[in-house]
Amino acid sequence: MAFGIMPYSTVGYKISSTQENTVAGTMNYVFEGDGGINKVFLGTGVKPFYKQFSKFQRSAFADTLIKYKETAKYKRKKLGKQLLSELSIGVTGNYLFGTINQSTNVIYPGSVTYYNSRRQRAIQVNDFTFNAGLQTHFSIDSVKVRGKYRDTYKTYSADSVAHYRNRRELKQKIKIGVGFFVNTPSEINAKQSNIIYNYSLDGFGVERPKDTVLNSQDVAGTITLPLEMGIGLSIKKGEKLTVLMDAATTN
Repeated sequence: MAFGIMPYSTVGYKISSTQENTVAGTMNYVFEGDGGINKVFLGTGVKPFYKQFSKFQRSAFADTLIKYKETAKYKRKKLGKQLLSELSIGVTGNYLFGTINQSTNVIYPGSVTYYNSRRQRAIQVNDFTFNAGLQTHFSIDSVKVRGKYRDTYKTYSADSVAHYRNRRELKQKIKIGVGFFVNTPSEINAKQSNIIYNYSLDGFGVERPKDTVLNSQDVAGTITLPLEMGIGLSIKKGEKLTVLMDAATTN
């Protein structure tokens, strides 16, 4: 099981530009945005086939493959059963919350005819989403060496020991894992508030509101989250070191 809180998206920008208009003169645009959405998540997973590998190791079929030196077939079956036993299927529930603030400011610095205008928009998000994934692992517990094999495998039959006579057991197993996850397109509930007003600046640069063009508060709507898919690869040595890499794509 895993749980935590982390940023889902972050907004932070301030863009300024100037435009010359033949009627209004100089027009300064200022675009600003801040805020973001956070995610609280709770996930869990299960291993529905975790006994398959141990059953294969204890089976007469595995002993038969070793006895008749079906090495390639034995390795394929062993790897397949190990991947199946380590297969984990997981589901995560997420709670998204937060506010994104955006504003557009139009200023006429040299005009006494036009009032400046400002639009302020706030988007509030509060909703749940879900995503799923799966992962599996396989272990490398021995390496091929030259010379006589000196260690003993108490858990294997005599034929199994003969099969491993040219291999040396690693002190720290190496576990390699692969995973895949998908977030399907979904809609989350949101509320949007907008206010647009005209204003002038006094001699001290303080805004003096004149009139309100639009004032809409807490208008309900939805935001569509896009399809997201990702894969991952991990390499774990013993219980002390894990190196992993994830790659994801989002529309």
